[in-house]
Amino acid sequence: LQKNGGRLGENGSASHLFKNCGIIKIDQQLISDENILEYAINAGADDCSTFSGMHNIICKKEDFYNVKTEIEKKIKSFYSGIEWLPINYKKLNEEQVKKVEQVLDELENDDDVQKIFTNYKIES
Repeated sequence: LQKNGGRLGENGSASHLFKNCGIIKIDQQLISDENILEYAINAGADDCSTFSGMHNIICKKEDFYNVKTEIEKKIKSFYSGIEWLPINYKKLNEEQVKKVEQVLDELENDDDVQKIFTNYKIES
């Protein structure tokens, strides 16, 4: 991080920028928008949206297992996990994005790094 102008923060120093929640991602071709919304609501999810060819169901961390179990009754193939979602996004210009992506590439190549969560958007 220091080689790229960054620094490692204390454990939890960025947790206020994210919320820890359950995520379920389902290929849009497997189920219609209307059906997935109905399933998500009935399962107790907080949010259901569709973009980039995926249905994204979001629920509270403590509700994750119940929501996942209910969705599994209807659909067998999907991704699910507990993730950190950004509360707000930081807008970056193209130069800043290049620097951030360089750091992210290096982190992804580090065997000690398991997952990376970001909160940036490209400024238009």
